[in-house]
Amino acid sequence: MIALGLGPQALGHHRQLLAIAERLAATDPTNAGFQRDLSVSYNKLGDLMVGLDNGAEAERFFRDGLAIAERLAATDPTNAGFQRDLSVSYNKLGDPARNAGRVEDAIGLFETSLGTWRCLAEASAEVVDFRWEQRLPLSRLAALLVGRDPVAAVSHLSDLLAIVSGEAEAQGEDPRAGGRAQSRGRPSRRTPSSAQWCVDDGSSRP
Repeated sequence: MIALGLGPQALGHHRQLLAIAERLAATDPTNAGFQRDLSVSYNKLGDLMVGLDNGAEAERFFRDGLAIAERLAATDPTNAGFQRDLSVSYNKLGDPARNAGRVEDAIGLFETSLGTWRCLAEASAEVVDFRWEQRLPLSRLAALLVGRDPVAAVSHLSDLLAIVSGEAEAQGEDPRAGGRAQSRGRPSRRTPSSAQWCVDDGSSRP
């Protein structure tokens, strides 16, 4: 929509959706579904602001979404869906920080996101998404650390390559030849309803 010059219309539409989500969340603050919908609305507006090159507003919306995600995750630390949302929020906040030149903040956010994805992957090894979603923080960290900590940057790139290669093999592709073989089957992409994993205490975040 933004590429077609429809940014203002999209902004108005998402602001209307946000107003609805805010009203619903206010009617029942204990309703986790309403609260999550509100967090998603904030994140969508943040994404839109990124597309409109308004980093400050994007960060504000992403922080509003993160605050809700943190509350939900704290109320039910074993809910894999809430932890997933939390990791997504860290990723989203990392980009505006990086674009604004706040490299240390960005590194901290991407590291927190990566740590959450890894804990989810260890707790639910059958869910391939938790491993696959590590690609974004890994690639961001590799780029940010290449001039600061080359060893860590190479380690992140190696992990990224292992994930991409593993996904290609699960799809029945030959990552070396670029061809496709017969599908071998693959793990589930379903988010489990519950799991046990490490929970970040917030000390590593900016």
